[in-house]
Amino acid sequence: MTNRKSTKRALLGSVMAMVLCLAMLIGATFAWFTDTASTGVNKIQAGNLDIEIQDETGKAIDTLAWATKDGTAFAEDGKTPLWEPGCTYTLPELRVVNKGNLALKYKVAITGINGSAKLNEVIDWTINDADINLTEMQLKAGEEGAAFTIKGHMQESAGNDYMNESIDGISITVVATQDTVESDSFNNTYDANATYPVVADVPGAHVIFNIVFFITIVSLVIQGTTVSWVARLLGLSTPLEKTGNDFGVELPEEIDSNLHDMTITQEMLEQADTLKDMNLPKGTLVMIVKRGDEYLIPNGTLKLHAGDKLLLISENSKE
Repeated sequence: MTNRKSTKRALLGSVMAMVLCLAMLIGATFAWFTDTASTGVNKIQAGNLDIEIQDETGKAIDTLAWATKDGTAFAEDGKTPLWEPGCTYTLPELRVVNKGNLALKYKVAITGINGSAKLNEVIDWTINDADINLTEMQLKAGEEGAAFTIKGHMQESAGNDYMNESIDGISITVVATQDTVESDSFNNTYDANATYPVVADVPGAHVIFNIVFFITIVSLVIQGTTVSWVARLLGLSTPLEKTGNDFGVELPEEIDSNLHDMTITQEMLEQADTLKDMNLPKGTLVMIVKRGDEYLIPNGTLKLHAGDKLLLISENSKE
C-alpha cells in the first residue's frame, strides 16, 4: 500500500522533470535564433517629504514673536504682551515651503499656547482673517505656499475674570503627507489614503507613542495568554476531533475502508488479554500492534499489554 503511493510520487516527479527539461530545451532553441539589446538603467532614488515654515524674507522660523498690536508695530523688548478686550495681536507673515522632492498636501494648525489656558478661552484665532478650520492645501516639489497671517483677537465681552492672565506665544505645526501626483507602476492613487501625522511636533508626542505602544504590547500578552483559559472557563472551548491515526498510515481513496487506532487499557485486559479473545466488531481486522517503540505482527495468541496500540481496518458502513 505504502509502496504503491511512493511509486506514484516517483512517476509524478519524473513527469515533471521531463516537462521542465523540455521547456528548457525549447527556451534554449528560441534563444539561439534571437538577439537582445539592453542599456544601463537610470538612477532610482527614493522620494522624501520635507516642509519648512519661513518668514517673508525666506528665512526658516523656529521662534515666533508678535509683530503688531492693533495694526501698530509691536516691539516686545522682553515685555509681556498686555491683552485687553478688543485688542488684536498679529504674528509675522508666514509661508510653508516644500523642500522635498515629492508633491504634498498639508494643513496648518495651532498646537500649543504658551501662557494662560483660561485667557485663551476669550481669544479668537484666525488665519488670514478666517477661522482656523484645517483646510487642506497642496504644494508641488520645491513650491512655496501662499503667505498667511495668524491673529489673536480678544473678545470685547471679556470681563475682569481674565485680569492678570497672559499669553506669551503660540506654537504652529504644519502636518503634511504625500499627495496623489507621482505615479507608481499602475497609477497615482497608491497614496490617496495617506494619513496625517496628527501628533507630529506636538509636545509630549513621544510619550503618547510610548503609552500606546505599551498598552498594545500588554494587551497582546494578556489576551494571548488568557483567551484559551477564559474560553474553557466559560465553556466555549471544545476539543478538536481526532482525525487519522497515530501510525501515520493512509489508505488510497479507491479502498472503501476505514483506518483507526485503539489503545489497550487495563479494563480491557480484564475481559480479554489476547487478540483472539477480544470482541472486535464484525469486519474489523488488526493490522499491526505498537508496543512502545516496537511494532509487532498480530496473531491470535499475542498477549496484549496495557498501553498497546492497535491499528485497525474496518469496512465503512453501507446504508
